Amino acid sequence: MNYIYNTLPLKTNKRNSKETMKYARQCSITGEGMNEGYLVNEDTYVKYESDLIKLIRSWNVDEYNVLSDDFILNEAYNNEEYFWTAWEDESEHQYEEINGKLIEINQNV
Repeated sequence: MNYIYNTLPLKTNKRNSKETMKYARQCSITGEGMNEGYLVNEDTYVKYESDLIKLIRSWNVDEYNVLSDDFILNEAYNNEEYFWTAWEDESEHQYEEINGKLIEINQNV
């Protein structure tokens, strides 16, 4: 028998309580929380590959838009302009989403 497991992040869903999810980083493009994604030039966080491609293209690396997305991604990766990573340690959580709103967690509490 095959079982399908839900791999979505766990959220609290108790009656009369707030729905929350914690994230290590905030996407610089979408503003969404993220626990895995791309780090670009050591200061920009990007959650989705499609947004990473748009960002790299915005650097005018392909003036006539003739290069494939794969080529652009490979060139940028080989030039160490981005890499993919995951933040798994709870101590790295810097943001919390409560009822759909992302807020910064005060680490000094």
